[in-house]
Amino acid sequence: MARRFPFQIGRAPDCALALDDSGVFDRHATLTVHRRESIVLSIQQGALASLNGEPIQTAALKNGDVIGLGAAKVRFTLAGARQRSQRWREVATWIGLGLLCAAQIAIIYFLIDY
Repeated sequence: MARRFPFQIGRAPDCALALDDSGVFDRHATLTVHRRESIVLSIQQGALASLNGEPIQTAALKNGDVIGLGAAKVRFTLAGARQRSQRWREVATWIGLGLLCAAQIAIIYFLIDY
C-alpha cells in the first residue's frame, strides 16, 4: 500500500515494494503523483514493463490496471477514500444557529417593548 510518493518498486530491499521475481531490476519502476490528479508509473531505462499487456516506459494508471515488471504481475487498485468525522463541526454549527435564532427573538421582544 503506497502511503508516500515517490513509491519505488524493485528488487532492492529499501524499495517500498520489493519483488524477488526474475527480470526485476533493483529499482525497476517508480510511482509518482502528477498534479494531484493522477498516479504515473515510470520505468527505469532498460527495464521491461507492460501495462495491461502493452509495453510501456511511462503511463498514467487507472484502477484495476495490471502492471507487468519482469516476471511479476501487480494489480493497481485504489482504496476507498476515508472521510474524517465532521460531527463536532456540525454540532457547533447547529448550536450557533440556535443561539442566533434566540438572539433574534430577544431583539424582536426588546423592540416591541421599546
